[in-house]
Amino acid sequence: MAEEQDDIIILEEGEETTEEKSSAIQEEAPQKSKKNIIIIASLVVLLLVVVIILIIALKKSTSSEENININNLTQKIIKKENSLKFPSFKLDKLIQKANLLYKKGDKKEALKLYEEIATYNESLSNYNIGVAKMKEKKYKEAIKYFKNAIKNRQNRCVSAINSAVCALKLGDEKLFGYYISLADIYLPYEANAPLYTYYMALIKYYKDEYFESLIPLRHPSSKYYIEKQNYLLAKIDTFFGDYLKAINYLEKNRDMQDDFTLGLLYARVGEYPIAIKHFIKSYQMNIEPIKSKMAMVLSYINMGLLGSAANNLKQASLNYKKNVLAIYPIEVEIKPTLTNLKLSQKEFEERVLQKKENMYGLLFYFAPYKVFNANQTIDFIRKGGVDLSLNQTKNALLLLSQSSNISKVNKMITKGIKKALEYKINEANIIFESLKNKYPNHAVLFYDLGLTYAQMGDYTNAYKNFIKSYHLNSKNYLSGIFAIMTKELMHQDNTKLSEEVSNDLNDDHVTKEKKFYFAMIDFTKNNYMSAANFAELDNSNKPINLMFDAIVAKNAKMRKLFVQKSLTLKTKLPRDMIAELLYDSAKTYGKSIEYFAKEVQKSFLKKDTNMKSLFYGPVVAREVYINALHIAGMLYYVRDILERQLQNENDDVVGIMQALGYVDIYTGNYEEAYAIYNELIDTYKQKDTNTLFLAAVASIGAKHNANAIALLELAKLTDPNNFESRLALGLLYMEVKNIEAARIQLTKIGDSNFISKYFTFKILAGK
Repeated sequence: MAEEQDDIIILEEGEETTEEKSSAIQEEAPQKSKKNIIIIASLVVLLLVVVIILIIALKKSTSSEENININNLTQKIIKKENSLKFPSFKLDKLIQKANLLYKKGDKKEALKLYEEIATYNESLSNYNIGVAKMKEKKYKEAIKYFKNAIKNRQNRCVSAINSAVCALKLGDEKLFGYYISLADIYLPYEANAPLYTYYMALIKYYKDEYFESLIPLRHPSSKYYIEKQNYLLAKIDTFFGDYLKAINYLEKNRDMQDDFTLGLLYARVGEYPIAIKHFIKSYQMNIEPIKSKMAMVLSYINMGLLGSAANNLKQASLNYKKNVLAIYPIEVEIKPTLTNLKLSQKEFEERVLQKKENMYGLLFYFAPYKVFNANQTIDFIRKGGVDLSLNQTKNALLLLSQSSNISKVNKMITKGIKKALEYKINEANIIFESLKNKYPNHAVLFYDLGLTYAQMGDYTNAYKNFIKSYHLNSKNYLSGIFAIMTKELMHQDNTKLSEEVSNDLNDDHVTKEKKFYFAMIDFTKNNYMSAANFAELDNSNKPINLMFDAIVAKNAKMRKLFVQKSLTLKTKLPRDMIAELLYDSAKTYGKSIEYFAKEVQKSFLKKDTNMKSLFYGPVVAREVYINALHIAGMLYYVRDILERQLQNENDDVVGIMQALGYVDIYTGNYEEAYAIYNELIDTYKQKDTNTLFLAAVASIGAKHNANAIALLELAKLTDPNNFESRLALGLLYMEVKNIEAARIQLTKIGDSNFISKYFTFKILAGK
């Protein structure tokens, strides 16, 4: 909420009836002096003349206060010192008019009118002159008049309150303390005043006794200043963290001046679309325009509309000379949902089996690696032999050479697949990568290479290889479908590719798994019911089919089918940790997350699970399993297992170190994670996008933000479509006030509704 307090504190006359003013605000009128009586008597004739002129003028004018000629009327007010006779409908209207002008933002005219009233009406109380000076921001002069009012027994309590406010504006805490204490002393004398409860609330509020101020505010003794009392209630409820109550009080006011504050409150409760509407209104009305614009930027980021955030950031930087990122400075943080057990439990179900990246990742995990076509090699050998027998030596040598080359690449592919089946995905990837330039037309090679990249979480390189494999062999539908999936994970439109693969399938009357492939395409289009119709009839026991059917059943809320498919997969792969985890999820479907956590604990403690997938395997397996162990409260146990395995490992330590670093992130051991990932990058030359990114996560957690920026720049170059890297980089550039660099990163992400799994930010005290 805005911290300005003067708009709810300045207490002035003109908002109560004349009768109430004389009883609630003013003390006994000063005695008329003989000199004044003589002066007034001598002015009677002049007064009568002026009154007649005024009556004629008023008859000709409209009755609306908007049409009163302020300057003329002010000049015609008769100066009188008797305060009991002085208040008239004309002065009331003038003060009301001045108040109205001030509230509408026409402060120049309002202050001019206050000055004229103070100048031309000698009998106007010191209190009202003090209010006029206060609104002119002449706080020292205002205090002088309020001091005179207190001395003359005029509005002592409220004069002391307003003096305290002036002292605050002047930054004089000692003077503030004096006047707020004085107001507290005079408060009992206002016991019968209509605004007694309001005075009490203000005094308690300024003495930081917020809870005590709630009682008088919620039980007001007068209908006056209700909007300001609502505003004060909203501030106090905000202080106590009850933002919904604060919103309710402000919504009652329906005052355009509240739009900015309402926007901030709605943002605090996560209602960013509503917050943005209020920020737009306050910006258009020129109410805190620069703050409104920057509040919009931060709200758009929290909504995942990064393109809109970038556009508003650009507009703000062009419209205002100062660095607008200093208005609401931010500090990038790791999301509490990552490390906090309770918060992680709430998000687990959605993250694992309802987020596309994880669902596709689990399909990649169970996807089959493809082997070479042995018949093709035999055919080449046979044809070469026939040509030799016919003395067609040149052609025969060509065929036999092709056979030899194919045999070599197939031998290497077999070696790579063996590594992959041992869960050593990084080693398999290195083997396949070394072959692609020598054998640029081998469709199977590029499919297997794409699958290793997908299992490593590098979806950009996975897509490149899947799409090449598919174009080399359009019958390799799994390559085409995985290309569709990885393109979606790259946040790119896959509509045309999806149509291409679907058309090829339609023209194919031979493929046995045609229905399965169509079901997978439907799944990529979020057509879960169509995919579920297939899953109910699917009798395949292939791991990828069972995984697909289970995911579809879960998303279609088909509990029985979900349990059936999960059980079949677990039976087929009894020691696989992901199959075990999936079955635990199915058994506890519809129950609280605590039930699932207990099942995970039981499965883990059985100790017959194959942990190789955790030590060396696909990124998705490692992340999903560590997520599950985190919500089950078992991460410290698995950390011990990983450390023992690392000590005993003589061959492949990279996978174990990656798993250990990931566990350290989830347990909040950021410095240890930072050290592990640096060793992976510097010593073991692991510079894939996933390792670089997680190293940046650890860096941010350990407050090494300069290192994080460098790592994220590398991760972005390795995989330009990694939105997590770009968002983190954009936020870090905002933190260091680099507007253009931040804007570029946010623009690249665009309005994609992207919400980070890892990062958030807190707003620091602005300028």
